Amino acid sequence: DLEKTGAADALTEAERDFLHHRRLPESERQAMIWQLEDLWVLMWSLRHIDEFTWPAKMCNVDALHELVFNKSKDSRAFIEDANLRGAKSILDATQIVIAIHAVLRSASAAQEEVPENLNWKQPNRIVLVSNSALIGIVARRHHALNWLRGLGEWDTVDTPTVPEAVL
Repeated sequence: DLEKTGAADALTEAERDFLHHRRLPESERQAMIWQLEDLWVLMWSLRHIDEFTWPAKMCNVDALHELVFNKSKDSRAFIEDANLRGAKSILDATQIVIAIHAVLRSASAAQEEVPENLNWKQPNRIVLVSNSALIGIVARRHHALNWLRGLGEWDTVDTPTVPEAVL
């Protein structure tokens, strides 16, 4: 329970509204759902998830829910089991995500289509990037990775994709 652990104090107003099922505009509800991608990256960075999967679809929400639910039962064990990945792993994941994010931003600005599975060699379906979940998935992963790299406070982390701004 968030109240018992004191975690409720760290929630933003929008997160509190979301958790209390208050009516939020669709865009705000979607923004809350996208934060599951942030959580997925954070769980990966702590080695609670083994593989940094290709961001062609939303993270496995059911598996993430089960993981968080099971880990939240014993916060001491969660902390003891956590082992932050090294800088190389985080930087490798960031490099991939930044490259994909740059492609998606460019395709969005040009109103272009991309493979739904982000596989240009074997696309499963071609979609207009603005009608795709890909940009939200990649943006949130980029956000979490940049936070892990110490590039700002959680609510103010930027996700630049131009070469001079990413380092």
